[in-house]
Amino acid sequence: AGHTSLTAGEGFPRSYGNPIREIHWNNSFVKAKLEREFSERDSSKLNVSWDRDRTEDVYPFLDPNAPAIYYGAIVDAGAVEQRWNVEYQHEHVASDSLRWVLGVGYKRDSARSRPLFGTNDTVDTSDMRVFGNLEWRPSSAWTLNAGLFSGKNSDTGGYASPRVALNYHLTDDHTLRFSASKALRQPTLFENQGNRRFYSVTGALLVTPSDYVAAGSLKPEKLNVVEWGYHGHWRDLRLTGDLRLFRERMTDYIELGGVTSANSPQGFQVRGMEYQLQWVPWDGASVWWSESLLDFEWGTARVSPFPPKRLSSLTWFQRLG
Repeated sequence: AGHTSLTAGEGFPRSYGNPIREIHWNNSFVKAKLEREFSERDSSKLNVSWDRDRTEDVYPFLDPNAPAIYYGAIVDAGAVEQRWNVEYQHEHVASDSLRWVLGVGYKRDSARSRPLFGTNDTVDTSDMRVFGNLEWRPSSAWTLNAGLFSGKNSDTGGYASPRVALNYHLTDDHTLRFSASKALRQPTLFENQGNRRFYSVTGALLVTPSDYVAAGSLKPEKLNVVEWGYHGHWRDLRLTGDLRLFRERMTDYIELGGVTSANSPQGFQVRGMEYQLQWVPWDGASVWWSESLLDFEWGTARVSPFPPKRLSSLTWFQRLG
């Protein structure tokens, strides 16, 4: 359990909707974990957590187009957010070559903020999930991992996120790998239920039209990833290397464009290669060279910025003393 308080600067010059000011943020949390080992082959784990964020944010409303009666009014942009999460999982070791994990979980997110949601009521979303992962080693050279994360979200409905990975150990120091997965990101409360308006601390509505109203009925973002990799260790050279070739495709990308939100029908795709070399020239020293080569492509022509096509870094670590 714990509590954190923070006061920080926020805003931009000459912005009536987000002026320079101080905001006060408070976070309280409680986390509990219970583990039990029934035997050498069976164990379980229960995790329970609660988080609460409270933001105090007030500033003068200086919109030059607002009615004179509202100009200079003190805006209340505060919010209270809360999350409950409960998860139980059981691990079973069937043999030296086969093990699996099964679990179930529940999460509830809620928020109360009249400026962000246009109501004094609490808005919420909940998610019930089940998951499982299996690891099978048919021989010393092969390792198979397969998993499924499935559930039902109160806003978006049912979903499933599968994953499979296969590793082939050429030797103890050299491994080839392949994996394919599908991941999802659920829309946030604001993305799916937001209704942003300006209210004074007395509750008066300062601007009648909202500057953002969520479209509602958003679908989760979907990320499909396929990757091939290689990991090698050359002991005589004190050199370790890792190579990753991948293709990532995002669909139903959530965009907050203009005054509403929507799922982009096209999304984007990234193809690329990443590699990393680590060399230990002498004890206590380590030299890292890493590089990423990316080909980023939106599904439709747009002006949105692209990430760099090439990223490289060279790092030297030296232990002193």
